[in-house]
Amino acid sequence: MTRVCSVSGTTATCDDPVTLASVSSSYTSAAALDSSHVVVAYVDNSNINVPMVVISSYASASAPTVTTQSTSVTGQTTATVNGNITATNGATATVRGFAYGTSTTLIGVNVATSTDTVGQPFSTGAFTGSLTGLTCNTTYYSRAYATNSAGTGYGAISSSFTTRACTPVLTPVTITSDNSSTTLAKSGNILTVTFTSDQTSLISPTVSIAGHATSTAINTSGNTWAASTTLSSSDTEGTISFLLNVGNSDGYGTTTPSAVTGSNPNIRFDKTAPLVSIIGSNPDQAYALIGTSYSDPGATATDSHDGALSPVVSGSVNTEVGGTYSLTYTATDAAGNATSASRTVNVTAAGSGGSSGGGGGGGGSGPVTALPNNGSTGSADSNPSTGPTGSPQASTIATLQAEVQTLLAQIAALTGTTPPASVTISRDLQLNSTGADVLAL
Repeated sequence: MTRVCSVSGTTATCDDPVTLASVSSSYTSAAALDSSHVVVAYVDNSNINVPMVVISSYASASAPTVTTQSTSVTGQTTATVNGNITATNGATATVRGFAYGTSTTLIGVNVATSTDTVGQPFSTGAFTGSLTGLTCNTTYYSRAYATNSAGTGYGAISSSFTTRACTPVLTPVTITSDNSSTTLAKSGNILTVTFTSDQTSLISPTVSIAGHATSTAINTSGNTWAASTTLSSSDTEGTISFLLNVGNSDGYGTTTPSAVTGSNPNIRFDKTAPLVSIIGSNPDQAYALIGTSYSDPGATATDSHDGALSPVVSGSVNTEVGGTYSLTYTATDAAGNATSASRTVNVTAAGSGGSSGGGGGGGGSGPVTALPNNGSTGSADSNPSTGPTGSPQASTIATLQAEVQTLLAQIAALTGTTPPASVTISRDLQLNSTGADVLAL
């Protein structure tokens, strides 16, 4: 049976009252009798396949009609694109997908495609694609497409979409100390962590230094932030650590434990002061002697970090004047921790002359000295141990007594004995002797 029908897509309209339910999709590849006649198969209302000759302007298949829908950004490197096949135009699609890139025309470099063939052939309807491997904080464009046997149809290029902001990059990150030695810190020193971000939209970055409570960094200028803390004796000695938590408005951040760059990469906390040890006796004993000086045994100092140190001594001892004196030894380590220790020095004044006695000795504590009367014919002075009042002999004897007393005191200090309370000097003296031998002393 032959009918004359016109075909548009998969719908046939014939010149007899029979309405064809459908036309086989194979008509597009059927043998052409001439430019206007094609032999195709059809299914009539009885579902009986019979040959048919189509006589009319033959409408061939064309590329699908596709639209591009809005894109959903799902992350720093991912997005979901959306499209819709609104018409297959005579042949179902076998491929569908998306073209995307950073070019507004999606032509040339930086253009990629996402292709889907699973479940084809595809009829009309919406479809999606998942884009991965995108670059954070970058603007992209996309368009949907579908392909059938007649060609590829494209949707319009969508409005742009931008991936989420990148994780902030912090450089440089530095930690500094207000100690005079910038790589050291002691109790009471202030430590400051400073960092610069490649982004301006940071959300309340926080810093924890040396395990202290987290504090919010302050924006000091531009993209630069800083936070500080003060060290105390309860902190742990050693290299100072710190922790940064920096995030942006898209919710992406970084945690940087001790990621230090720059000229001052490490701060060492030293809270232990040196140990000062005094050498020799403390208190020490000395005796007054004109023209002498105190020989200081000194002190030593050691530090747990710096090793041996040289203490600085302050104070003085006057060995010509009796009294109590103090010498202070101070040692300071590189971090500025200081310790002092003091030595007490007792300087004892020499004893003065002996007690009086009669000529040639008597009840004094030592021998009595009879002095010359400088040529007079009278008797000796009633106090022969000192000589006539104001005489040069009396002055000489007094000086000798003081010096001998001091010498004996020093000998007693060295031997551990007790010096005599006083010293007297005596000699036999004849009347009218000039005492030249005494004066020669």
